[in-house]
Amino acid sequence: MERVGSLVRLGNFSDVYTEELKIANFHDPPFLYVEEIGEGRYNYSGYLLDLWDVMCRELNVTYRMLPPSPGGFGALLTNGTWTGMVGEVVSQRADVALSWLHYRRDRAAVLEYLDMVPVFSASYDFFLRAGERDAPQLSGDVFSSLLRPLHTNVWLLLLLSILVLSVGLTLTVRLNRGRGETESTCRQFSLGSSVLAIFMTVTGQGWSVLPACLSARTVTISSWVLVSRPEAPINSLEEFAARDDWTFAMESGVGIIGDWAKSASASERHLYRRVVTGERFLALNGTPEVMARAARPNTLLYYNMPMLFKWLEEDACHLLPLRKKHPHRREEPNYLVLRRGLGALRNRMNKLLQRLLQSGAVDRLRRRWFGHGRRLCAAVAAVRPLTLADLAAVLAVTPLAAAAGCLLLGVELLVRRLGRRRDQQRRQRLWGRGGLRQRPG
Repeated sequence: MERVGSLVRLGNFSDVYTEELKIANFHDPPFLYVEEIGEGRYNYSGYLLDLWDVMCRELNVTYRMLPPSPGGFGALLTNGTWTGMVGEVVSQRADVALSWLHYRRDRAAVLEYLDMVPVFSASYDFFLRAGERDAPQLSGDVFSSLLRPLHTNVWLLLLLSILVLSVGLTLTVRLNRGRGETESTCRQFSLGSSVLAIFMTVTGQGWSVLPACLSARTVTISSWVLVSRPEAPINSLEEFAARDDWTFAMESGVGIIGDWAKSASASERHLYRRVVTGERFLALNGTPEVMARAARPNTLLYYNMPMLFKWLEEDACHLLPLRKKHPHRREEPNYLVLRRGLGALRNRMNKLLQRLLQSGAVDRLRRRWFGHGRRLCAAVAAVRPLTLADLAAVLAVTPLAAAAGCLLLGVELLVRRLGRRRDQQRRQRLWGRGGLRQRPG
């Protein structure tokens, strides 16, 4: 057993494969970096190349890298032809596709998967940037980045709203003392306690005591509007297909493209047409500039979550999944593939991959190129700077809630005053008839 850097050469495979393997590839960092250094000459590096080098040294196999393949991974079109690296291997212009291909029956019918050990696992989904609205054109001094994720004017508006609702809550509770509210509730809803209660609403905390009268509960309910949640500008593929101002972004040659072509869903067939025709379509080519464009507003991105964080880092926290719930979603394994007719080599490579996995060599390569784990967002949902346009509802609801609370309070006081007057008149009538005697002293 020979150690090469942090990897281990096992040295238990003595069979020699005499033919030179032709390797189909394309630029797909960090799996494979392809850098053109001259006319027809390229430099290669990356996770899959390191893994492939170890396998070929163990098996005494030689290989030659072909020029990068257009078309990405490779998808089956409606005319029955394969694109990308799968097309190169199916046509036998290449022997190996040096990429991470998801297992699909249509691919398995024309390729040989090295399916004993996945080289990567991921699940794809639709992502889009959290909803944003245009802000009013105000001076730059108003918007301060020191108070992110909210602008300065939004902080002031939020504090003013909390104060107004706190005063309204305190007044409605106090003025209903002895009628709709108990002494205990009135003591607990002092001005300071009301401010704390409204602040707890904003931060998503519950209340231990709720007011009983209608006016105070109206103020309570209106405070829930202050809780801000990110929104998706669209909520389905049908909405996306109906929008002409949106761009669709994904990698070229992803296998699901063939499924969209035969789908019964008109929105999925719309995605297929976007990819084939290139109409408002952004092909991800493994460069940071294109990935940054894919994360902009009005762009629907089909990609896998681990690589989103690899490319976009913290900016990936601004993306939301298009579909809210995935009860059965799990990460799918992805494999290296060979052309048909290399069954003996496939068996040897499968056994070698198992040995490399057991020795820890595969995991060390993954950590070298992908890091030690997935970066998580600080918050569960995406956070973005809010503007006055986002708070139009708060601007309208806060004064309306205060007015509604005052109106209901007035109605409650009027009803109680009329009730007391009716009781007094009834007692006076009873006294006049001698039905009641006034107690002396």
